[in-house]
Amino acid sequence: MFWVIKQHFETKKRMRQSMRGIYKDYTWLACLIMVLVVLAAMAVVTLALAERTMYCTANDYLRCRMKPDTSSEMLYKLYPGDTVVVTEISGSWATLYLYGDECYAHINFLSDTPPCELPERMVVRNGRLYMRSSPGGGKVGWLESGTVVNLRGMIRNWCFVEAKGRMGWVDRTYLEEL
Repeated sequence: MFWVIKQHFETKKRMRQSMRGIYKDYTWLACLIMVLVVLAAMAVVTLALAERTMYCTANDYLRCRMKPDTSSEMLYKLYPGDTVVVTEISGSWATLYLYGDECYAHINFLSDTPPCELPERMVVRNGRLYMRSSPGGGKVGWLESGTVVNLRGMIRNWCFVEAKGRMGWVDRTYLEEL
């Protein structure tokens, strides 16, 4: 009987020793996994904080606000094709800096894709060309034949132009390159 008890305790002792060895062998693996998890978390944070260039895609203009809220005070306007550096995106709002001020713009009107290359200046072909408040929108003025316009952006066949101190949308078919 004494021999059976002795064998039992020796077996338990050997098992404890072998388990300690196993734990020692896998400690380095646990440390490696923890280091990899920390590095992955740091990479995600770095990507979230990375600045990126984006372009305004609003039809008329995009309001840049003091706070990420549509009822917040408007600080600046971005026009179609304007380039901005976005420092953070949180929910549906992008954080950006304009003229040294932190402001917020709705992400639905910003794109990573640059607008297509447009000529900087074009001229109105024959006749009177109406300027509109938005593509296909209400008339806000007109331009005479031969008037030179500065292009600010384009959506489909509508160009956002600046001419004679005013800005508006015009139909591209009535413009030609200089």
